[in-house]
Amino acid sequence: MTRSLEGIASISFGIGFAVGRGMRHLAILGILASACTPHVFSPPGRTIPLEGPATIDEGDTAIQVEGGMSAEVFGEPIVHGTVRLRHGVSDRLELSGEANAMFFTLHEDASTDAHRGIYGARFGVKGGFGEHFSLTGGMAGGGSSGGGFLSPDVGFIGGYTNPYCIPFFATRVFFSQPLNTNTITITDNEETFVGEPQPSFGVAIATGVRIPFGPRYARHGAVAVGYGFTLIADGDESKGFQGFNVGIELKL
Repeated sequence: MTRSLEGIASISFGIGFAVGRGMRHLAILGILASACTPHVFSPPGRTIPLEGPATIDEGDTAIQVEGGMSAEVFGEPIVHGTVRLRHGVSDRLELSGEANAMFFTLHEDASTDAHRGIYGARFGVKGGFGEHFSLTGGMAGGGSSGGGFLSPDVGFIGGYTNPYCIPFFATRVFFSQPLNTNTITITDNEETFVGEPQPSFGVAIATGVRIPFGPRYARHGAVAVGYGFTLIADGDESKGFQGFNVGIELKL
C-alpha cells in the first residue's frame, strides 16, 4: 500500500482521520480516512485520562485540567484538552463529569473546508476496591463536522496509592455510534477523499504517575503526566494512535 494514514482523536481520545503520502498523515475531525480508500471512524469519548485508582473522599470535590498531543507514527499532531470535575459520593464511589476537545493539524499539501475540531462531554462513575484498584464506566457524547456520536466505555485502573508518587495503569474498552452523519471532503495533492463516520469500537490504555502536593494529611491536589495508546476498529479497518498528557488537579 503506497499510502497509509493515521491520526488520533479521544475526544479523548486518540482518534482522527488521516490521509498521507508515503508515511505522511493528515488528522482531522474524529475521522480516519485512508489514502487508498476513504475510511472514517466514529471517535471515542475520552482522550488520555490521568486518573489514579483511589476514589476521592466522601463529600470532597476536585477539578482537573489536562492537555497534550497525540498522533500515529509519522502522523500530524492532534492537540487535545480535558477539564474534569469529580465528587465523592462515598469513600468508595465517585461521580465525574468532563469536557473534551481536540484540534487536528494538516500537512502543507492538504486542505478542507470542514472545521477541524471535535468536542464532547462525558458522565462517569468510579468504584474503588481498596486503595489500589477501581472499576470505571461512563457515557460520552459530542460532535464535529462529521456529525454527532455517542460513546459508552468501561474499564479499570490499577496502581500503588501512597502519599508521594502514585504510578497507575488504566485500560478501557469503548464503542462509538455516529449520529446524523455528514460527509467530509479533503483535498490532498489535488486528490479528493470523501468519507462519513462509521460505528467503531476499540481499546485504550493510559499509564503514568500522579504526584500529590500540600500537607501530607490534607493534600491540596496533584500534578500528573502520562502516556496513552488507543486502538480503534470497525470490522474493516483498524488503526493505533499514541500520545502524552500532562495535568493538574486541585481540591475545591
